[in-house]
Amino acid sequence: MKLTKIFEPITISKTEFKNRMVVSAMVTNYCNEDGTPTEKVMAYHEHKAKGGYGIIITEDFAVTRTAGASKTLAGLWEDRQIEPLRQLGGTVRQGTKAV
Repeated sequence: MKLTKIFEPITISKTEFKNRMVVSAMVTNYCNEDGTPTEKVMAYHEHKAKGGYGIIITEDFAVTRTAGASKTLAGLWEDRQIEPLRQLGGTVRQGTKAV
């Protein structure tokens, strides 16, 4: 069986993706204990973005300091976490269309 369609563009809800390859959300535990991304998590996602995937779904996020299964999970419980995570999104968008 040939998987030729996986490399074809697809449109979902008016958004066109360059192919049908998807990186699902994973927990790397590469973030700081304050929920901000480290250079390691940035490099991990940059590597995925350069891999040619059509869609990359980033990490699981804790919405409170005590939520989540790990102390090194990405966090969105304080406003100061927004800008570093925006930078992470920008890193991913360099190689793919959606995050």
